[in-house]
Amino acid sequence: MPTEVTTVIPVYNGANYLRYTLDSLAKQTRPQDRVIVINDCSTDNTCDIVRSYRPIQCDLISLFPIPTLNGSMRTAGRLKKLPPPPHMLFTQMPRKKLLIQQCELNTIACGSLVLKTNYQTIPLRFRSNYQHVADVIFYAELASIAPTIWKTKRRLSQIRQHNDNATASNKKNIQSWVIDEWHAMKLISERIPENTVSRTIQRQKLKCMFAARSLVKQQDVGALDPKYADQIETEVRKHISPLHFAMGQLAVKLYRPTNPSKNESAS
Repeated sequence: MPTEVTTVIPVYNGANYLRYTLDSLAKQTRPQDRVIVINDCSTDNTCDIVRSYRPIQCDLISLFPIPTLNGSMRTAGRLKKLPPPPHMLFTQMPRKKLLIQQCELNTIACGSLVLKTNYQTIPLRFRSNYQHVADVIFYAELASIAPTIWKTKRRLSQIRQHNDNATASNKKNIQSWVIDEWHAMKLISERIPENTVSRTIQRQKLKCMFAARSLVKQQDVGALDPKYADQIETEVRKHISPLHFAMGQLAVKLYRPTNPSKNESAS
């Protein structure tokens, strides 16, 4: 029996980019058996684009932010069984390596992951109380229970950055954009199999990384909103020591250009 291919697209106010995405799907060498657009209560003409699109048939479902991702996952879980990945294209990835990547926020992008569930319900959900890092935590938790993890160096998807995406919205909230990253780092680090000494060393490293990431964010918003930049520093210092903050400053000074381009930003 041939494998059924169903694509699930979560979207919020994506009218400027949705048609391009659908056109890309329509041009795939393997036609889609079903395309489902899960709409996060968009206020633009996203729904009109989906309903009027003709090259491929699209189903439209409306949900809210994090439920949009969870709804996509439930839908994907009902897909037909996928074949094993070809070994010439994929290599197996150690669980610990992926957990470390997630812990250090070198994370998987939402559109770059395929879940093979074999009709089983995934006992996990994206956490609605961590809007900015819900995907980071989810993929770490998934890695903890997944029987195997495969990776490929091939570029199979593209990620679009624009001023209307979730990151741009989260920038306005220190808790979501900055502090929740530290919570995610701590949560994921507990899942990494380490002895006590290694775990202690790792925690110090993470504090320095958190300081450096936060300082980059300060620099990015400082020119337009210096008061907000000061608020970020105040909140960050509540979670780390002056030494960790100083180490973060040194890392930023050594590795970040003095005059970063206007397109450079912390994720």
